[in-house]
Amino acid sequence: MKDSMDTGSASIAVNGGTSFPNEANSITLADLFVRWQIDALPLQKVTSAKRARAALVSLSRIVGNTPLNLVSPETGWRYRKQRHAEGMAAATVHYELRLLRQICRHATSVHGVSIAAPVVHGTLPKLPNRAERWLTSEELRRIAGVAPAYVGRVITFTVETGLRINEICRLSWNQVDLERGELKIGEQKNGKSSLLPLSLGAREVLRVLTTEKKPQGAVFLKGFSPWTDSSLRAAFYKAVKRSGIAPVRFHDLRHTFATRLVQAGVDLYTVQRLGRWSSYDMVQRYGHHNTESLRQALAKVVA
Repeated sequence: MKDSMDTGSASIAVNGGTSFPNEANSITLADLFVRWQIDALPLQKVTSAKRARAALVSLSRIVGNTPLNLVSPETGWRYRKQRHAEGMAAATVHYELRLLRQICRHATSVHGVSIAAPVVHGTLPKLPNRAERWLTSEELRRIAGVAPAYVGRVITFTVETGLRINEICRLSWNQVDLERGELKIGEQKNGKSSLLPLSLGAREVLRVLTTEKKPQGAVFLKGFSPWTDSSLRAAFYKAVKRSGIAPVRFHDLRHTFATRLVQAGVDLYTVQRLGRWSSYDMVQRYGHHNTESLRQALAKVVA
């Protein structure tokens, strides 16, 4: 028995590889959006699913009523033009068009739908090269000086480890081996786990925490509860504002971690491994920070 979803004039089969019925010209992109939400959203993280749902609202409003037989690269261009006219940032439009392409590919590969590509080469808007923000030692001291101690420790630990905000919030003591100076990180963006060495600064933060409470459950707490991504960001932004320095994001602490390594002469491959970036290309943006290290290396060769 086929499991299907009623879409009004047609049904969308959910058995893998089952094609849409012959009257597919009465099926619209909005039908694919509904199908994709059922198939894919339950498998995504909460934050990713929330972002996708918001994008689907705009996609449905602008191109949702497009019949499948009328989908073409013009569909993507029309969407891009409309969103730009609404004043949306290039990064937002870029994400939404990539999601549209992903949904159409899903319909083809999983449900056997024949549909022209709505997003082709050149459809996606170019994203501006964002200058990576990193904090100097003085800026870090100023933020820590106006932040509560428990927030300052999170900031220090993040700069010392390069952990992402969700990894900080979900870090538990069973991932920590203080005796060996190691930290196990699981369920990363690349789906893999890593065993990372802890710097002396990171170990000192953990040592202080063990003197204040029994090392069990979440490592970092706000009161008696673990941090959430939103509450930690809010606390960080409050401290940044009070410090009077230029606005920075919490994620810029991770950029600071990488920048400090490069400035200390650490090669980019090692930086990639310590920061757990999925590709070497992603850490090359920090390469310009090692000019002084290259100059010192050249001086040694000349000598």
